[in-house]
Amino acid sequence: MVGVAPCSAGTCTTLVATTDAGHSWSEIGTPSPRLGGTAGVVSKLRFADSRDGWLFGPQLWATHDGGKTWHQISEPGQVTDVEASGGQAYALVGTRVLRTAVNTDSWQPVSGVTLTAPARSIALHGHAAWIVTGSGPGTSKLITSSDGATWRTLPDPCAGLGEEWALAGVAPVDVTHVYLLCGGGAAAGSEEKKVLFSSNGGLTATPTAVDPPRSGDVRDIAAASTNVVALSAQSGASWVYRSGDGGHSWPAVLQQGDGGFGYWDLGFTTSTQGVVIYGQPDMGAGMPTKLLMTRDAGASWAAVTF
Repeated sequence: MVGVAPCSAGTCTTLVATTDAGHSWSEIGTPSPRLGGTAGVVSKLRFADSRDGWLFGPQLWATHDGGKTWHQISEPGQVTDVEASGGQAYALVGTRVLRTAVNTDSWQPVSGVTLTAPARSIALHGHAAWIVTGSGPGTSKLITSSDGATWRTLPDPCAGLGEEWALAGVAPVDVTHVYLLCGGGAAAGSEEKKVLFSSNGGLTATPTAVDPPRSGDVRDIAAASTNVVALSAQSGASWVYRSGDGGHSWPAVLQQGDGGFGYWDLGFTTSTQGVVIYGQPDMGAGMPTKLLMTRDAGASWAAVTF
């Protein structure tokens, strides 16, 4: 795992890595592109393995030596998301979906994927992929593939809940079992939320028994197993809601009355281990940014000390 930590001088950022699941960290170096702040050209970090990774948002930079050196990938438009799985990396750039083998920089448009609205996010599991497009109710769609070769475009699975509902995110458990996050009726720092569960890759989905709380606008969703799913929300405060019983209850396992710094990049790396970032590097100097980890499938979280 590779993360970002402040430099000792407080005027730059440096990359740190762990080889023991976050128990200890060592410094890799300071990347060429500036991360975060008003002058930042990248704001997010993804690694496919110990050598191949990307800094992105809005620019795209790549490393193939574990973060020691970086080079810019020239792509027109803003890169909004990068994910890697099964030896392949995907990048979302407006209405284009690009792909490359993780150890090369041969980014090419994905054959069979045609977008009529900008892609918002992509989720991967093995060679399977789920792409969320559109900007809200009436425009969102779900584009899926079980193998990365054949793609299908599905209507927004949240649209059946009512005209104000739209797909906000996808959290695959495996290539067929998927959680889908729906948001609707946003008002005054709160939003109705529903989580759907699909056992056929998103073709059909059923709401969980209980809905997550209204507090906060929907952000990210992640699944550790078919029973454990968590989502983040943000408005005048920040929350992570977690269900350990397949959607029958949704207690808040993280909550901050902070004005809405937010929990971002929520994800599980195993069925028990997960990470989430509190705040964002591009929020500017003086704003809190922390990496939190869980080792009990999201029931409890602790800040990482670099």
